Amino acid sequence: IGFQIGDEPEDEAALDVMLQSTTTIRGVDPDALLIVNFADRDNTDSLLTKAAAHADVDVLSVDRYAYKDEQYAILESVRSHALAAGKPYWRYTDTYTQNGDPSPSEEDMRWDAMVGLVYGFTGLTWFIYQIDPSPDLAPELFTENGSFGATKTSRYPIAAAINQEVRNLGRTLTQLT
Repeated sequence: IGFQIGDEPEDEAALDVMLQSTTTIRGVDPDALLIVNFADRDNTDSLLTKAAAHADVDVLSVDRYAYKDEQYAILESVRSHALAAGKPYWRYTDTYTQNGDPSPSEEDMRWDAMVGLVYGFTGLTWFIYQIDPSPDLAPELFTENGSFGATKTSRYPIAAAINQEVRNLGRTLTQLT
């Protein structure tokens, strides 16, 4: 079982709470997969350095939803910190709308997944499927938040097809340097 511990720490104090939580969970479940996710902020490099050095953090993760080169720097930063610490690195991909914004296109969904592959990311999470419903966020893959029984939308098969593409390409990309 994996646990994402908190989300997007804004500063070192918030990260310290998250890191203490990883230690607490590790004490209860030694085999748990513990993930810490970051946003693209001015202080993310220093936060990544601290999280990467923490023994109870298994995976460094990032979310940066953009379809231009503006996300390359944060992808490279997460990659560098994770590789230096010998840890896997994952990323969130955009499959939600916020406050009525337009849905990401199929092309955007594919690009979002593939840019992670180019940077060597070994895991991706299609955001959003959360149990605590948010009034500002609407899921793209399911008809509602807060229910494991929610009906899949017409966008779910798109994500499933991209997952298969990522799986097939990912095996090849691991052989490249």
